Amino acid sequence: MTEPEESGVPPRIELDPHPEPEPRFNPYQPPMAPRLEAAPEPWSGDLPPVPWEDTTSHSGAFDRWWATVKLAFTDPMGLCDRVTVTEGLLPAWLFMLIAGIPATILTQVFGEVIRQVMGSFLRAQPHANPGLQLGLAIAGLLVGIFVGGAFLHLFLSMWGGTKEGFGMNQTIRFTGYAYGAYYLIGWIPLLNIPLGILFWVFYSMGLARTHRTDTWRGFAASLTPVLVGCVCVGILLITRL
Repeated sequence: MTEPEESGVPPRIELDPHPEPEPRFNPYQPPMAPRLEAAPEPWSGDLPPVPWEDTTSHSGAFDRWWATVKLAFTDPMGLCDRVTVTEGLLPAWLFMLIAGIPATILTQVFGEVIRQVMGSFLRAQPHANPGLQLGLAIAGLLVGIFVGGAFLHLFLSMWGGTKEGFGMNQTIRFTGYAYGAYYLIGWIPLLNIPLGILFWVFYSMGLARTHRTDTWRGFAASLTPVLVGCVCVGILLITRL
């Protein structure tokens, strides 16, 4: 039995009879650099879907579209995280067409105006069929998301970026949502070049984020078509020498 503590006397502090030995200094251990950036937060599977597909939080179609646009421009990586919550291709395709069709028409109109102006200065009538060009552009827009997304997924798998198990449909979905936001501003003359470069950076990073892989793999996958094209051109030049 322990004796009762007297009033006014502080309790007795007992030291650990078996203290842990302090770690010895290892002169051969390499120096550890401090972490300059915060560790990435682990992805949570309890994310809501893309607002365009979230009919519970946003009732109207315009509200869902506008919420998705705001998410794409304010938190693009958050949009990439939500892409994989659902698997349907039709919502992403429709979201892309909403901005893609007007942007394609505006691009063709501005291009035709420039050709007419240049033709008047050069006193030469441009030989172009605007209706045919617009039809081909719309046709490419309708199928481009599927063809481009399939090749992009193939290139990403070549660089080992699909090990987390997300299929080709998620690459196509990401492509649809990414281009659906880019088409809103990508048609602006003079700004389309710098905006295109910024979009390529986001597209590469977003692709890696969607598949939960390293960022460099997304850049490598998006640059693979350029590398393949350079190799093909080099082979043609060598064979003609």
